[in-house]
Amino acid sequence: MGMKAGVAAQVGRPLGWRADAEFLVTQLAFGRSSAGYWREARGFRQPVYCGVIGLPNADLARRYLGNIPGLDLPAGYLDAFEADGEAGLKAAIQELSDLKRSGIDGAHLVVPAEWRRFSDLLTAWKDEG
Repeated sequence: MGMKAGVAAQVGRPLGWRADAEFLVTQLAFGRSSAGYWREARGFRQPVYCGVIGLPNADLARRYLGNIPGLDLPAGYLDAFEADGEAGLKAAIQELSDLKRSGIDGAHLVVPAEWRRFSDLLTAWKDEG
């Protein structure tokens, strides 16, 4: 099968030289339900894997999100932790659902803590279909 050559790309931006890659990996981001349309509009027919981050609490979210350039929070993201301690993990699962519906091939996941709980949520999501 051999090794494949992929590149990092930012959803919404032109691909330029990246269009020759065998796959794309996107940066961590929120709310990319249009990622499939972006790929189609660019004529990119190879696999695309989007970066998804699952953050287990508001403190860790503030630390991570303040240190990742270009990672914009959806409205109410940090406030959601007050009502639900797993809000960040659940937001990541929702992001996976949105990406799947948009036709994206897969995701690379960043879960810096509570990965066992995220694994349980991910398994339940996958079992749902």
